[in-house]
Amino acid sequence: MSDFAQNVEKQFGELVIEHYFNKEPFVYSSGLSSTISDTRKLFPDRKNMFDRLFEDNISQESLAEEQKLFPPSNYNNLVKLVRLIETEKSTETLQDDLQQNCLIYYLLLDANQEAADAYASEILLPEAYQHFMNGCYALDRGDMHKAVEEITYPGTASTYPDAVVQALNAQAVAQKKRNEGDVLIVRYFDDNTPRCDMHESMTIYIACLARLDPMTALTYIRSLTHGAQSGAFECLVKACVEERYLGGVWRLGNLPFTQREGDLLQQALDAMSPDEDLNNDILVTRALHLGQVRKAKSLINLAVAKRGGEEKWGEYEATLALY
Repeated sequence: MSDFAQNVEKQFGELVIEHYFNKEPFVYSSGLSSTISDTRKLFPDRKNMFDRLFEDNISQESLAEEQKLFPPSNYNNLVKLVRLIETEKSTETLQDDLQQNCLIYYLLLDANQEAADAYASEILLPEAYQHFMNGCYALDRGDMHKAVEEITYPGTASTYPDAVVQALNAQAVAQKKRNEGDVLIVRYFDDNTPRCDMHESMTIYIACLARLDPMTALTYIRSLTHGAQSGAFECLVKACVEERYLGGVWRLGNLPFTQREGDLLQQALDAMSPDEDLNNDILVTRALHLGQVRKAKSLINLAVAKRGGEEKWGEYEATLALY
């Protein structure tokens, strides 16, 4: 029996904390506490991955108390948090024990990886759960690369996919690492094939694909049902229009849309982009690249009539002369 499992008057988790956490200096410094608090602020519901795991697996009713205790302001509050984890679980099954152990493992990562590994070995925490908890921890600490490395590890439990996608997206925006975030989110989908329930998660995924490669986004959209394609086209258009200075608009105008997809494109432009001139430019570009010169001229004339002048014509005159 391990040296910290002999005192029967205390719960095992509390003994683990006593064994691995020093009272002074306390690991939850102001910097670490700020990081945890800042991560919560990224979400409308103010819940990071640790909060979601506690709420779903331990006690929804005790979430407010958990959020007061985590991050702990002192050693005593850390002990209170562990006691809460160990005593608030609703039933006494092996699955409940596993969920409780996962949260204590997460806390030990703040002590150090060696402490967490020793605990995992002591309680025989499955490797898949270790990797998933490492990923949750990394998400809550703003390490997107580490998070995806862990969560996509072969055999890792693919749980909380919506929370993972939204956490990665929120971190990418907060850290101003949009491209890195897009790559990592797409990798997560490619490696894990997560089953997301929330519309927002799929919107994020399509936008990531569109920013990286609009053709890949279009290919994915084609795999959806007809009913889902309209909303997906709006995601595609919105992402490309926002990337106009990075070639997003030009690439959008050159995608090989079918007739039906061309109609969906126009509907999406009307719905998502208030810039009528930009929308017209995209449709003109598409018409020219399809060799539809008459349609291109018609679109240009319509734009000129709306604006009451012919200044727009000069921008296309040289191009039209080639057809």
